[in-house]
Amino acid sequence: MLIAIEPLRKNNQDYIRIIPLRFIQNLKNQLHSLEGCQWEKTLGWHVLKTKSNWLTLQTLFGKNGIDIRTTSSLKASPQKLQTEDLPQAHRDALLQCLEKLMLKRYSPNTVKLYKQALTGFFHAHRNTPPAEITESQIKEFLKEGIIQKKWQESTQNGYVNAIKFYYEKVLGREKKIYDIRARK
Repeated sequence: MLIAIEPLRKNNQDYIRIIPLRFIQNLKNQLHSLEGCQWEKTLGWHVLKTKSNWLTLQTLFGKNGIDIRTTSSLKASPQKLQTEDLPQAHRDALLQCLEKLMLKRYSPNTVKLYKQALTGFFHAHRNTPPAEITESQIKEFLKEGIIQKKWQESTQNGYVNAIKFYYEKVLGREKKIYDIRARK
């Protein structure tokens, strides 16, 4: 996939939000050929939702180069997600993790951070039992947070550390390195 697209509603108009999934040379020039093309710091690239724009996107990136998302990732915020909305297996996993954190005497701030991070992570994988979430799913979740949600490095590290704690300390799996760190 080269780009992801998702619906965006702004000023009572429908737009297509364009999220580059990798570096694309001359992306700016390619997108400027589209009707109503705009870039904003908080929304990124977006174009008017028209048939001609859709056809141009398919021509530019190919049908297989576009990941179509049905809801906007801008609406989801891990801090606002509730544990009560999780399936029981996910709530049990979260409870196991919180108990382990307290037994190991982690600070209340770390416990709170890990709870928020794991709640967001489990919400994103609510259809997969926590113990069955694969390493590639974890990496994809982290990439999405970095690229689409534009996490700060500290947020990214919080997610990585919470996920590692759950899988390594709670489930007893071997240590993994998730080499998705910001460049210094």
